[in-house]
Amino acid sequence: MSNTAWIIIIAWCWLWWRLDRLGKQLEAVSFVRQIEMADVVGNEERVKELLEERTQDQAEKKRAIRQFLITWGVIGAAALAWWWFSQH
Repeated sequence: MSNTAWIIIIAWCWLWWRLDRLGKQLEAVSFVRQIEMADVVGNEERVKELLEERTQDQAEKKRAIRQFLITWGVIGAAALAWWWFSQH
């Protein structure tokens, strides 16, 4: 690969990472605003409900990421083993 291709790949990965971070920050700000609005209105039940939903959503995201990493780890290990044994 040429140097230009590597620069484009690195720039794309950096941009993707920054946009992902921005999305997470926007989600957090949105959540805080919802909590503040429920608190201003005096709806403590809604505040508790929002906090519980947030906890469940975060747990679900962690499970999905863990499953993704395990799946691709197994695929990568199988590919590495196949390559290793085909070379020797």
